[in-house]
Amino acid sequence: SSSSSSSSSSSSSGGPGGADSKRATLRAAASTLLEHGVVQLRSALPTEALLTLRGAHDRRLEEVLAQLAALREARLLGNGPREASGGGEPAAPSEFEVACVRDGARLDLVGIPAPAASLDEVEAAWLPLVRALLGPGLQRLWVGSFVALPASERCGHQPWHADAPQLFHVPLPPHALNVFVPLADVDLDTGPTEFRPGSHLVGGESEDSVALCSRAGDVIVYDYRVWHRGLANRSDAPRRVMYFTYAKPWWRDANKGASTAGM
Repeated sequence: SSSSSSSSSSSSSGGPGGADSKRATLRAAASTLLEHGVVQLRSALPTEALLTLRGAHDRRLEEVLAQLAALREARLLGNGPREASGGGEPAAPSEFEVACVRDGARLDLVGIPAPAASLDEVEAAWLPLVRALLGPGLQRLWVGSFVALPASERCGHQPWHADAPQLFHVPLPPHALNVFVPLADVDLDTGPTEFRPGSHLVGGESEDSVALCSRAGDVIVYDYRVWHRGLANRSDAPRRVMYFTYAKPWWRDANKGASTAGM
């Protein structure tokens, strides 16, 4: 079943009392995320920053697709990379360094090169919230993107999962957050991310869910422990969503690489 989108929050702060309005918006967004595990910031990213991200992403996507095509051709010729274990079978596409192939025709691009100044400008849209939740000394672990390719009928939704488990099975604030930045509008046809609000909490086992459709420029911030899944892309075009991952300074995700930047 689908719950109401109570996990959404506007990031706009125009009008009189700008500073007070910004603080109130920040408190409301933080409260929503702490309660539901996810918050949507409407129209958070300025158009110029969105275009900068989209250009850096699309250049990287072209490079990765070309590399994957070359690796696939080499593998067919018997010259492809071997498994790390030293076995005789060629490595699966999901093992390539440039990208991971996820469930449901999803490509995870690892690393999106962009000038530091551009990233600083882009991150200003959500860093106040991330800092309020993770505290000083937070780390940006990585920047990448999920590209959901148009799926065939036999390719269903991604399985429900959390990006990380509970740390000690006691109530704790977030230790890691993901920020999703859609590079184009995402509707039910292109396959939004569906969340189970409250599932990040110890004992939070509700089956209620909400699929967060987005406009380009919206931002979704969620707790690493909240259960979610990507819905199948039933459109004719790829769905492009960038992600920025942050964590407290002492935490690392064992499933991915090392930290890239302190903040």
